[in-house]
This record gives sequence, structure tokens and C-alpha cells, in this order.
Amino acid sequence: MRMNENNNQLKGKTCMITGANSGIGKATAIQLAKMGIHIVMVCRNKERGENAQKQIKEESGNSNIDLIIADNKRKIFL
Repeated sequence: MRMNENNNQLKGKTCMITGANSGIGKATAIQLAKMGIHIVMVCRNKERGENAQKQIKEESGNSNIDLIIADNKRKIFL
């Protein structure tokens, strides 16, 4: 399957992308968002994640972009 904006096979699906605030992750998020896919971004830094989320929404025209902050430096004890 080729990644292009006319491909409707993935429209409405959800894709989780780690490192979506820069580089390959961000480029992937933009292209998939242009295809109508619901994007769940997983980023470590809240500010950079929010900035990238805004950019991806604007560039792709897709407002269905969510952000999860996953800071692996925080220690959690159960």
C-alpha cells in the first residue's frame, strides 16, 4: 500500500506514534494525518509535544491529533 492522500483504506483508523514531535516521527504523523488517520502522539516533553501537535494539525488539516506525555524519568511506585 502506498502512502498518499488519496488512500482511504486507513481513514478513520488510529495510529500511535512515538517521538512524534520531531524527525521521522513527526514526518510520519503529518503524512498519516493527511490521510485522515487519528494520530496519538507519544512524546516525553510536554512543550515540544504541544508545539508539534499544533503544527501537525495545521499542516495536515486534521484536528484529530491527540498527545500523550510519557516521561520515563519519573519514578512510580505501586
